[in-house]
Amino acid sequence: MADRVDWVRRDRPDNEWAEPERWREWIHERLPEDRDPSDGEVTDVVDRVVEESIATYLSRSEIETGTRRGHRAIAERLDDEVLCEVIDDEVLREQIDGA
Repeated sequence: MADRVDWVRRDRPDNEWAEPERWREWIHERLPEDRDPSDGEVTDVVDRVVEESIATYLSRSEIETGTRRGHRAIAERLDDEVLCEVIDDEVLREQIDGA
């Protein structure tokens, strides 16, 4: 098993998959026949997998922050003249007046 999950999900589902018990059921359904779901070692691993799976969901705030950070990183690498050409004049005026 991998040491950690290295990806994230954008939106937490608003259904049965938002509940840890649903994840446990799904994992238990896939356990080898020779593994007892109530075995302490199995329970520990399942609990860790469920916790890590649910932790891969980003909050709305984290999504917005990441999006903003990504847009800024792209914009910093673009030519200033091109940016000024594609940005609406009114938006530019508002930003200049508000600065």
